[in-house]
Amino acid sequence: MSEKFKNLLVRTISGVVLLLLVVGALVWSKWSTGALFAVIMVGGLLEFYRLCRKKGVEPMISVGVATSLAIFALAFAVFLQWGSPATETTARIVLGALLYIMLIVPTTFVCELWRKSATPIANIATTFMGVIYVALPIATLLFVPQLLVGEWSAWAMLAFISIIWINDIFAYLVGVSIGKHRLCERISPKKSWEGFFGGVLGSLAMGAFGAYIVDGNYLLWI
Repeated sequence: MSEKFKNLLVRTISGVVLLLLVVGALVWSKWSTGALFAVIMVGGLLEFYRLCRKKGVEPMISVGVATSLAIFALAFAVFLQWGSPATETTARIVLGALLYIMLIVPTTFVCELWRKSATPIANIATTFMGVIYVALPIATLLFVPQLLVGEWSAWAMLAFISIIWINDIFAYLVGVSIGKHRLCERISPKKSWEGFFGGVLGSLAMGAFGAYIVDGNYLLWI
């Protein structure tokens, strides 16, 4: 069995498992959707902070995760009440999350004073960069179906996420098949321009198919 075939087999199996997990969570309920996204968010944050630590920076992992969860709780509260008048419970959650976010910034600076690190500014910057880079996009991802079709739809969300998956699949297949011109060797030596454009074309096709599935605006989805 060739190395390329083994790699493709592993990607296929992991992709099927991930697909079943995501579909199950999206279809089950809004709560399972929120739980799935929260787990993905925390996993992404931990990976981001791990990469920062490899470069000699020491982000405050607990602060970053706690802040991200507060932002996600805020977004999820709005997500649950989308299309209906806000309840007192939701208002309290939103207010609490906002107050936490307002207080955590100066608190982080104070905490950094006691860490005696050689890179205090970089530590604070990467802590909040993780929040901006990972948590905010995932929190706003909850509202993609409402923006595309006007209401929550598990299938619209799945179609949107599939655009990303299809991009990855087509970029890989085209890249390993005919990829010769390297895209950016300093960052990823094996990525090619052929794979890049293959991923773009696959994404456009999936966008059109997503519009067909949910009876959406083709131009918007593409």
